Amino acid sequence: MGDLKISKQEFKLFQKLVFEEFGISLSDKKIALVQSRLRKWVHKLNLSNYRDLYNYFQNNKSELFLLADAITTNVTSFFREANQWEFLERYLQNDISNKKLRIWSAGCSSGQEPYTVAIFLKENLKDFNLWDIKILATDLSEDILRKAIKGQYSQKDVEGLPKNYLLKYFDKSKNNTQYIYTIKMKLKT
Repeated sequence: MGDLKISKQEFKLFQKLVFEEFGISLSDKKIALVQSRLRKWVHKLNLSNYRDLYNYFQNNKSELFLLADAITTNVTSFFREANQWEFLERYLQNDISNKKLRIWSAGCSSGQEPYTVAIFLKENLKDFNLWDIKILATDLSEDILRKAIKGQYSQKDVEGLPKNYLLKYFDKSKNNTQYIYTIKMKLKT
């Protein structure tokens, strides 16, 4: 299974397909990543090589989500990238007379980032309930979006969050031997 190699021509086909379908530009340095991420699909679909897999995606456009899941990396955490929160805090100091915010969390992964936006706004807008706020969270991966919608996180996922945030915005339950933290419905709506 480990000896299947992607040729440069096959990589170029996937490079073009990924850009055209998802707008993701894969550098030539990503050939090993693409090879390792797609290898399991070549085997799972009982194909002979990467060109066959490319043809499979060309003939089965509804299956392109498999390609998106394979080539994207879902890395996220609560309150990731401090400079974003500093920018948003400065932005909120402006006079926004219509009290209307529209925020798009593109590539939201498993949801920590859009939920962080909601927590941040609840904590930093003194008249939060008077605002018309909509947060759109999207991702290429349908599987990871389903996880985001559930809003369930492990103890490790919520490490670093202040205890008062955990009490205020999460319901804590126990699943077998580990704690699960679920976003409260009031934060989702």
